[in-house]
Amino acid sequence: IAKPLPSGDAARIVRDIAQGLGYAHSRGIIHRDIKPQNILMSDGGIPRITDWGMSKVMGTGFLPTITGFSLSYAAPEQIAPDRFGETDQRTDIYQLGVVFYELLTGELPFGGDDITRVSARILNEIPHLPSDITPAAMPYDRIVSKCLEKDPAVRYQSVKELVDELERILVTQIDIERYEIFDE
Repeated sequence: IAKPLPSGDAARIVRDIAQGLGYAHSRGIIHRDIKPQNILMSDGGIPRITDWGMSKVMGTGFLPTITGFSLSYAAPEQIAPDRFGETDQRTDIYQLGVVFYELLTGELPFGGDDITRVSARILNEIPHLPSDITPAAMPYDRIVSKCLEKDPAVRYQSVKELVDELERILVTQIDIERYEIFDE
């Protein structure tokens, strides 16, 4: 998918991914490696979450001996669990926020090649609002910012909360990028 996407399209894709995560979460499973490479789009434009190899059954206390995730999409608790707590469904919400940011802007909120610098930025910096890069993303700034909160307690506590927030905007927002009826 060429990025950035029209904001309404990005929101619909993120909503659909969130609904899939909600299904997994309702069965006690968290993914922990949400990134574009793990989302396949069907011919009908429906996102499918793949690569559940990093997933964890919530409440089992199972701690993998090797933690693997994509740093650019990592939640603070994956980098510094002593500071931010263990991974849970809010980890998936953070990672989905990174995907949403990227779909809206064409950029990662904390990009770069230096592992130490990227890690430090994820743990300590607040990213630019998506609308600073793509003005049409403004209706979704607050949602993305809440997904990307460092403290999991300040993020959406469930993907249902996220889906509900996206739906409120999607049902009231005309995707201006698609309708150029006012242009001469």
